[in-house]
Amino acid sequence: MQPQFDDKPRPCCVQLRMNSMYYRDDERPGLLHIEDAMGYWCMRTNDQVGPDGKAACHTLCQPGRACHSAKV
Repeated sequence: MQPQFDDKPRPCCVQLRMNSMYYRDDERPGLLHIEDAMGYWCMRTNDQVGPDGKAACHTLCQPGRACHSAKV
């Protein structure tokens, strides 16, 4: 199975990070690609889980999650 990599960055929590945002010009806090082969982490916890104990990933770090932040 090929890793999924979306061609356009998509909105997410500004606390979510992944390695690609440090070398891709089109990514920034709150706007990342959806990637299932690269690890995400939360800047609030510095871990792969958020402050609510759920996984830090693009599909879960969206509005409606208690710890979601839309502003830097």
